[in-house]
Amino acid sequence: MLLLSHDRFGVVADFEPVGGQFLEIERSDAGDLINQPVSGHFARLGELLAVLYRSDGGLRMRLGSLDFALACTERVEWSSDGVTSTLEVELETERIRVQYPSGPSLVGDPTPFVEPEHFDFGLFVANVASDPARLERIYQP
Repeated sequence: MLLLSHDRFGVVADFEPVGGQFLEIERSDAGDLINQPVSGHFARLGELLAVLYRSDGGLRMRLGSLDFALACTERVEWSSDGVTSTLEVELETERIRVQYPSGPSLVGDPTPFVEPEHFDFGLFVANVASDPARLERIYQP
């Protein structure tokens, strides 16, 4: 399946969720993959690969080797002190806490329609998870 990089325009990935195979590819070298519908986004939160994708009708997330349905999360929260951002995901049996360097501050940025989630994948995930309508429609064909 085709994934787009959240923070690098020229990079896509070929992702196989069942086995977790993930291959980053330059957009210009993606061949027929680039013609597939976009199934999700990926980014690195520090050293950890994070993938948000739709498969079998549901929205899923992979953090490192842990893969779960977003509908099964008890809580998804994001916080930042301006230096370090934290994404916390609470599942029924497990709690994941990922800390990573914060993105740039947008205070005073005059660029129209720019939102902080455009620069922080953890914030993007938390915003999607907290909005039922967005959770339902994102990555739909």
